[in-house]
This record gives sequence, C-alpha cells and structure tokens, in this order.
Amino acid sequence: MLDTLHEPTDQCDMVKLGVRCDDSVSAEVKMHLLQLYDKDTPRTKIVESNGTDLLESIQPQHYPKEIRMNKVYQQHIHYYIDGQQVTGW
Repeated sequence: MLDTLHEPTDQCDMVKLGVRCDDSVSAEVKMHLLQLYDKDTPRTKIVESNGTDLLESIQPQHYPKEIRMNKVYQQHIHYYIDGQQVTGW
C-alpha cells in the first residue's frame, strides 16, 4: 500500500508497504526493503510482521474512512494489480 496523497492528515508522505513472497527469497526481499528504508527521510520505524495485519487494514469494507480534524475528511482506497485498477478482491 502506497499512500502519498497530500492532505491535512498526511504524515510526511509516509507509506506502508507489504510484500508476500516465498520463504526461499524472504531474506533477499528484506534486504532490498531495508535498502529503500535507508535511503528514505524522514524515517520513523520499521514494523515487521509475518501475519496479515497490513492486508487486514486495507480491506474494502474499511473504506471510505472518516477522519475528523478541523473538518471532516474521507479517506478512500484504490486497488491496482499489474498496473490495472481493480474493485476490491
């Protein structure tokens, strides 16, 4: 999931990134992700998980989300597979 939308609720263009891969390549994938992280600024923290937390957080039934600050905003999500927008899964 990449969210770089410029809205009042942005947090320094932060992104969440999930990768599903075979165990045989997981060490190499982790190395590449850490290389991306090392080049990024500002940095916060890395949260590593072998579960489905990220996948659960982007389920269609959770969107649109209402965000209340000085105003009320709606956060929407769009799904892309191989460059093509899809409607859920």
